[in-house]
Amino acid sequence: MDTEMIKSIAESVNDVAAKAFQSGKKQGYKEGYEAGLKTYAWWKDGVQYVGTCGTTLKQALGVNQSQAESNLEELAKKASRTGNRKDLQEYLKARKDAL
Repeated sequence: MDTEMIKSIAESVNDVAAKAFQSGKKQGYKEGYEAGLKTYAWWKDGVQYVGTCGTTLKQALGVNQSQAESNLEELAKKASRTGNRKDLQEYLKARKDAL
């Protein structure tokens, strides 16, 4: 193997490792967010609430998913409207991360 081939293989391995780390990091953040909500939720009449405004735990966890879906829709509209390759790549990356 020549030097260029070794360098190319090393870069490919680093790219795969970085992508795997980022994916795990995002999933870890989501799990931590949900665990934090569940930890500080309080009960009243058989229903779990978070915060002081009457938001149920179920609603709070749903808001997180709704925000992600809304952001994804906006990126899709932008990519469709502009036809820009960069916008399309951003949308596809966000969609992949959401799955």
